Amino acid sequence: MNGKAIEGLTSQDKATLNEELRPYAAVITSATGSLSSNPLESGYVAAKASTTYSKTNEENVLIKSLFNAPANPVDTGLGQGKATGFKSYTASAQVKSKVAPGVSTGALIVQGTDAAISTSVISQVPSQNFHDANLFGVKDVVEGARVQNKAMWDAVTGYDSQLANVQALIRSLTGVSELGEKAGFTASNWNAVKATLGQLAFKSGITDKPTDPFSAGAVLSEVIEDAYN
Repeated sequence: MNGKAIEGLTSQDKATLNEELRPYAAVITSATGSLSSNPLESGYVAAKASTTYSKTNEENVLIKSLFNAPANPVDTGLGQGKATGFKSYTASAQVKSKVAPGVSTGALIVQGTDAAISTSVISQVPSQNFHDANLFGVKDVVEGARVQNKAMWDAVTGYDSQLANVQALIRSLTGVSELGEKAGFTASNWNAVKATLGQLAFKSGITDKPTDPFSAGAVLSEVIEDAYN
C-alpha cells in the first residue's frame, strides 16, 4: 500500500499478546478444569468470532497479485476465449470479526459438567458413555449406580457455574480497568462497557431501566453476592 507492504502480527507476536491478555480473558472455568492447577487453559471462552470475506475496496482487506507473464497464455485452454491472458488479479481477504456468542457458552457448561461426571465414572467402573448416560455390565450395575450418584453429587456441589461466570466477568472488567487507557480505548469503547454494566444493574433490580444512573461498585457487589450465595 503506497509502496509499503501491509503485514499482520507474526505468530510470536500473537503468542506474546495472548500470554499478556490471558489473565483478563472472559474464560469460564469448566467442571473438570476447576480441579486443574491451570483452569483457564481448559475453560470456555465467552466470545465468538465470525470469518467473512471483505466487500470493500479498502487496501488493507484486499489481496492483489501481479505476474511477470500472463497467468493464462493464449492457446493453452486457459484463456477462456480472451485474446490475451491476465497478468494480475484482485481478491477479497478473509476478515474476522466479533459476534455475540448467544447461549452457546451456557450449553458448553452443561455439556462439560455432563462430561466431568461421566469421566469420573468411567475412570472407576468399566462402562460405556452415551451422551449423558453410562451403560454398565450386569455385574457392575449396582456399583456403577453408586459411583455415578456420587460423581453427580461431587460435580454439582464442587462446581458452581454461576460463580465461574462471575469470575470471568471480574477478570474482563479488571482487564478493562488496567489496560483500557494503555490500549487507547475511545469514548465509544468506554460507553460499551458502561452499557454492559447498565444491563447488569437493570437485571439485578438496582435500576428500573438499563439507562438509569447506577454505581458500578453496587452492581458488582450485587452480582458477586448472588453468585456466592
